[in-house]
Amino acid sequence: MNKDTHIYDRLREMLGGRLSVAQFNAAKTLIDAEGSRAAFRIALGLNPDQSNDQRTSAKGRKFLIGLEVPDGKPDLVAFMPTKNDRPTIGYGTTFKPDGTPIKMGDKITVDTAEQYFAHDLQKFEDYINEVVTIELTQNQFDALVAFVYNIGMTAFRKGSVDDKLNARDFDGALATWAQYNKQAGKVLEGLKNRRAKEIALFKSA
Repeated sequence: MNKDTHIYDRLREMLGGRLSVAQFNAAKTLIDAEGSRAAFRIALGLNPDQSNDQRTSAKGRKFLIGLEVPDGKPDLVAFMPTKNDRPTIGYGTTFKPDGTPIKMGDKITVDTAEQYFAHDLQKFEDYINEVVTIELTQNQFDALVAFVYNIGMTAFRKGSVDDKLNARDFDGALATWAQYNKQAGKVLEGLKNRRAKEIALFKSA
């Protein structure tokens, strides 16, 4: 695993979804420079001294896949989950590993769906390891991965679930977590049910 993967993902996000070869090489030069990695991470709002390296369990992966594709089979043709959503493919992938957004009409194989899922999963695992500084049980970590996988890093960053978890305000964190059940201001039953399942897993620790 490249420990700097999340830096590149954060840069892609800041630059509109893609990095040119020149931008990637410039970033790599800075990252590889002696003493520059920590400063670079701080500039991107990341933890400069990441020590956590927790990963989703097999149970957690099965749980997440069940939330994304209830029948367990990846979607091999891009589709729009809801009216105001992004096109997705595979196991809920919205962006290819190179940062290109999934668009309607895209088609993939099962193997590609697995590759996209592995990339997405590591991205969100790395992010949670960055921002949640307290020790999490395996079930808590798996539930949090499923949550952020669905709402995205930007929405999670703007919210307060991580701050409340880091302050060990678990009741407050879960109450806020449950509120992520709306799209365009309207409560969706599917999101309400998903939040309930995620929170139940978190509390089962």
